[in-house]
Amino acid sequence: MKRFPGLFLLGLLAAGSLQAASIEGHLQDARAALTAGDYQAALQRLDEAERALGFASPAILLLRIKAQQVPLEAGRYRYLDLRAQRGNCAIYMHEFGINHPADAISPEISRLCATLTQYPREALEVVRANLQAGRFQTALEDLAALERFGGAWSEAQALLKIRALEQWRQAAPGEEAEQQMRHAARDYLDRVAAGQGQPSAAALAYVRALAGER
Repeated sequence: MKRFPGLFLLGLLAAGSLQAASIEGHLQDARAALTAGDYQAALQRLDEAERALGFASPAILLLRIKAQQVPLEAGRYRYLDLRAQRGNCAIYMHEFGINHPADAISPEISRLCATLTQYPREALEVVRANLQAGRFQTALEDLAALERFGGAWSEAQALLKIRALEQWRQAAPGEEAEQQMRHAARDYLDRVAAGQGQPSAAALAYVRALAGER
């Protein structure tokens, strides 16, 4: 019976060693994916490392910031990418600012986080920028996320969704794109008729034309 505590402790040590090896394996895979330019695969591996560890360690955060910066620097980012990166930087800087000396902060990470001030802060600003660049799919992803967040109906957001769906219809004509665009246009007009929003005459004419009204 006296041997049981010792065996239990050995089991815990073995489990800890296996967990550490698993986490390090995920980090190595993330570094390899990042070197290969596959930031999405890198982020997936880092999520797995965080789940295995139970929290985001400084090593995980450092790699996550590097990976999340890839779409930003390429100019192909979503609002959710920006929000995630700002959160990563805030956690990283707070962790090192509170629990470590200032020289523990990676100069590279400090530089990357400092660049976030040059990007839009508001979600709809990011959506507009993507629509201006013709990236309607990215815009629609962000708009869908904003709808999931909930909140009051926004005339500006609804109009951006209509513009994104119109770009989709123009890029890939088809029944699905046409139906979604017309549905969004009619919903916009119904809400305006019910007293929501204060659309301009130009916006009303634009949406009515898309909805098939005169």
